[in-house]
Amino acid sequence: MVSRFRRPRADLSIQVDRTELQPGEELEARVVLLPESDFRVRQGTIALVCTENYVQKTSSQYGTHYSRKKQILFNMEESFLNASTARNGVPHSTDVRMAIPADALPTLTGIKVSHVEPGITWEVTAFLDVAGARDIRCEQPVSVSGLPATDDVRSHPVVAQTKHEQCAMTLSVSSGNARSGDTLDGDLRAEILQDVTAEEIRVALVRSEKFGNEEKNLTVDEVTFERDVTLRSGRMREWRFKLDVGQVGVPTLTTDKSSVRWLVKAWLTRNMRRDLRIEQEIRVEI
Repeated sequence: MVSRFRRPRADLSIQVDRTELQPGEELEARVVLLPESDFRVRQGTIALVCTENYVQKTSSQYGTHYSRKKQILFNMEESFLNASTARNGVPHSTDVRMAIPADALPTLTGIKVSHVEPGITWEVTAFLDVAGARDIRCEQPVSVSGLPATDDVRSHPVVAQTKHEQCAMTLSVSSGNARSGDTLDGDLRAEILQDVTAEEIRVALVRSEKFGNEEKNLTVDEVTFERDVTLRSGRMREWRFKLDVGQVGVPTLTTDKSSVRWLVKAWLTRNMRRDLRIEQEIRVEI
């Protein structure tokens, strides 16, 4: 036996048949215990766990602090040892099958905030509740991919409209849904109601991540049309564009703690005055 609070001498490991899965697929796992001393196990469990890691931002007179928080989104647990004595040199193994939920969120890593890396993780864990000593735990990370968007929901164009004092803007995007490798076609139209001097006219595909209470924006692709231009009242201007979605690692996401939004944004930026803006949200899958 071992003294209280000391970890028993043993090797606990997890073997999985594969580390990359899709929602709805099954995972085969084997837990192997190789004791190097005798100790009493109250219970042994194996679990498939999905964890959401997010950011807690706090500000005070001493500055701003970022801390990592987490919550369990999914936990499927099975028992493999109950009230047993592990004997030195006597191995024990258990095979289990676990299914990834059909609506599982994919593994993803968000934009790093200070020292905190937010996102969604999946892992298979094994845990031994040891009597009179430290418990034993091990983990095996796995990756869950998102399901691809179906073609029938990717064909519909989307349009946003807004009116400023100086101009009425219309932003049209070829599809409200996209996935890795796609290109979004679109056009920006402006009906000029008053003369407008713009430092820059541009459109961009932006991923807006909010994990916890901290938000970060990443420009995925961008097109600049004109710089230092004066748009005259009474005219209609139009600019066509293409934006590359690229390889999607962080798709559209909504949980009670986090959100990931993909936005097509357009600006007429002005010096020392409020920019004229318009945006259209789209849904992006892996």
